[in-house]
Amino acid sequence: MDRKESDAVRKDASISFAERLRDARTDKGLSRPELGFKTGIRHELLEFYENRPANLPRCLNLILLADVLGVTTDWLLGRDGGA
Repeated sequence: MDRKESDAVRKDASISFAERLRDARTDKGLSRPELGFKTGIRHELLEFYENRPANLPRCLNLILLADVLGVTTDWLLGRDGGA
């Protein structure tokens, strides 16, 4: 995969991530502060993830979010389908 393809994949994944994070959080009935309390991630950072789709969390935060929301990291990143 060349750099252009890699950048396109990252852009698609980050947009998906923002939407999927918000959807999973609201499906669980959690506010950002509640999710922040459960994960130890500041609610301001959660807002940043949800509203600025070009930003992805660090690996540990991604794992914490997936665990608390009951989804996989692959699903949050939009990598749940295909080969």
